[in-house]
Amino acid sequence: MADYLALDVRDAGRLKLIVERERPDVVVHLAGLMHSGGDQRGMYETNVAGTGNVLEAIKNGGAHVVVLSSAAAYGPARGKVSGLDEEAPLASAQDFEYGRHAVTADRLCQLWAARHTDRVISIVRSSLVLGPTVDNPIVKLWTDAPFHARFADPDDSLQLVHEDDLVAALLMLIERRDGGVFNVAGEGTVLLRECAELTGLKQRRVPRAFYSKVARQGKSLQGLGFIKRPPVVATTRLRARTGWCPSYTSRETFEIAIQAQGRLVGAPKTTPIAEASLEAPPGLHHPSAR
Repeated sequence: MADYLALDVRDAGRLKLIVERERPDVVVHLAGLMHSGGDQRGMYETNVAGTGNVLEAIKNGGAHVVVLSSAAAYGPARGKVSGLDEEAPLASAQDFEYGRHAVTADRLCQLWAARHTDRVISIVRSSLVLGPTVDNPIVKLWTDAPFHARFADPDDSLQLVHEDDLVAALLMLIERRDGGVFNVAGEGTVLLRECAELTGLKQRRVPRAFYSKVARQGKSLQGLGFIKRPPVVATTRLRARTGWCPSYTSRETFEIAIQAQGRLVGAPKTTPIAEASLEAPPGLHHPSAR
């Protein structure tokens, strides 16, 4: 039976002690925050410094390192370019804190790999993760709002990955001990207008005057560029190297996630995941999916 330990990745000393004591064969780093919740320093210390702490703690062992990064590191989609491969430049929008953290942490991992050529590290750049047990800021955009604010063209699209497909990809990389950078995403995309229809939200275009007012007040809409045009990535490398293939399309993933929240139009009412009683190992909480 597995032993569970509560650990804060910001605690470099304790992290190092645990790794030295347990001597793991594989270290999978999943910790990350999508939103600061008002604590920007804490978010940075978790997303960036925490990743550095993990890499420092395992540098002297022989463990295979798997780090969950994010497709947000590619930044907003530029023009009609889609299907970005792993060689595409990392360039997150400056107003998107999570994206900037993803770029910095990803580069830390690449630098670590260059310095430890005898080690295996897998950097997994995932598209937006949704599923029946995911309750993150992306889900809340569609479940907590009274209407869908049209910041973007309704025919723009989202690329999603089901939580089970992401786990399957991670397990394949672990089992095969495959190193490198890998994009992970579900099949196809789902249009923003389809998302609004599936949740029953009325669409309202946000006028240009609103942006001007926000700018005059010296404020910014956090990650607006990414929200309007999230990148679409190619998963050719992962499929070729491991044989991985997603079980769910982006649309199916969205439907499943929204139905779990009790908001899917035409579906039987269910208990929203936030209200459901879920059992977890002592000291553990479901992470904010990336």
